[in-house]
Amino acid sequence: MYVINGQVIDGDRSNAQAVLATAHTTGTRPRCTCQGADGVDMYIAKVSGRYLIKRMPGTGSTHDPICTSYAPPPEVSGLAELLGKAVKEHPEATRITLGFPLTHHRRRTDAAAAATEIDDSGGDPTKLTLRGLLHLLWDDAGFTRWTPGMLGKRNWATIRKYLLSAAEDKMTYRTPLVDRLWIPETFNSDRKAEIIARRTAALAYITGTRSRRRLMIAVGEIKRITPTTTGAALLLKHVPDRPLHVMHETYARMAATFSTELSLRADNTDTHLIGILTFGESDDGTTDVEQIAVMTVTQDWIPVTTEGEKRLVDRLTDDRRRFVKSLRYNLGPDTPMAALTLIDTCPVTACYIIGPDDSARQRSGIDSLISTSQLESWIFDAATETPPPPAAAPRDRRSHDEADQPTLDVELADPPANRTHGPDTTQPLIGVQAHEGNHGYE
Repeated sequence: MYVINGQVIDGDRSNAQAVLATAHTTGTRPRCTCQGADGVDMYIAKVSGRYLIKRMPGTGSTHDPICTSYAPPPEVSGLAELLGKAVKEHPEATRITLGFPLTHHRRRTDAAAAATEIDDSGGDPTKLTLRGLLHLLWDDAGFTRWTPGMLGKRNWATIRKYLLSAAEDKMTYRTPLVDRLWIPETFNSDRKAEIIARRTAALAYITGTRSRRRLMIAVGEIKRITPTTTGAALLLKHVPDRPLHVMHETYARMAATFSTELSLRADNTDTHLIGILTFGESDDGTTDVEQIAVMTVTQDWIPVTTEGEKRLVDRLTDDRRRFVKSLRYNLGPDTPMAALTLIDTCPVTACYIIGPDDSARQRSGIDSLISTSQLESWIFDAATETPPPPAAAPRDRRSHDEADQPTLDVELADPPANRTHGPDTTQPLIGVQAHEGNHGYE
């Protein structure tokens, strides 16, 4: 529930958009009442012609954990080291600094580009890697938050809608990120011609002969990567007619850098492999991938990086628990970090996973994080899958706690449609024959 100038605003008000439009014009801030009468300041943004109530920067942990605007403190994810540097949050816009180019001189050799421009996660906190950008969008779209009411309500159409919404308020240099971002829409054979026409218009930016080669960013589910004589052909799901060319050096580095994610996908047919990549048009008219990073997500589209994380996330979703998954952004795999935060305990609880191959240094790092954290902690041994998670506290449901809300932003008077799609038996091909079986949702 929200209050503007003493007026209660919720999804039941037919004039909510008109009220938000007036408040947006006058600069009046809504207040979220999750913490009682005093409330927590929010702000109103206009996205694609709709007015959204959004969380003020840096205030996520001040909301009640059952509030859709709650976010764990930055300390439990890789976002902490980027805030104020690569990611500068302001009301109305978040300014981001990218660690990869979106233009190239055409005279530059392809081999030189491939040798230097694979996404190596980690490094400079003043610049976002490709994986860091994907994590930022996934976080801001609300797909790291899980409640039981979300079961069956996530599919590619939902993922695409809210990733684009998350990109709306991002600025890179002087350019809106959404102007350089392409996320394929769900393919429908009955609408093939209009889908291709919209795609052609969206990708017109990279076509044509110029001294500088323009690049765009794509986010999509990887259906197949097939080795070729010059590298590999990458096929995104929902784009059956336009394979992307990956040079041999780029393909080899991707396979080495993201071997854990690729193996996790290959060993678990109920997962999806999400790719983020920069791409452009070559002189001979092919669409070439410049950089690529990948992320494995569960059948519920929750990111996971190890078998231990997947088993834990699956267990918590099966047990109808509520949690927020932590993402690494630029952090490397050896940097200790909480795996997720349980938001149905009182107080909330940060979960740390110890794997069978973790070094004494990594375990010591986790102990150090726990000693300085303000959150309760739970250490989960992935080898024995013990101890069990802390029990959920009795739940005091509030009117603004929408269990099936797929995003942290609140869109009033026009909630997103709940869609469920049947299973898809198509599996990604990472250089081998695809597995048969249930792949979750389109």
